[in-house]
Amino acid sequence: MTAPADPDNDVGGDLDGFSAFFNGLQGISWPATFKPIGINKFDGDSDPRTWLRTYSIALWAANGNNDIMAAYFPVMMSRQALN
Repeated sequence: MTAPADPDNDVGGDLDGFSAFFNGLQGISWPATFKPIGINKFDGDSDPRTWLRTYSIALWAANGNNDIMAAYFPVMMSRQALN
């Protein structure tokens, strides 16, 4: 059984699936030079540990930090992996 949605902590106002984000991630500062390269979206078929290592390295190399990694994570999921 899942916990009920918390409308006070809803990122998009419509509980679009990213309600796990806490308010601190909504206000992060993105580096002006942030442009991760060399990483494919996670498709759900590849080894998640290997993909996470690559994701982490690519984001650190793009001047990211832990908050940016968390906020950018859904962007790097393929539609197949999100379903």
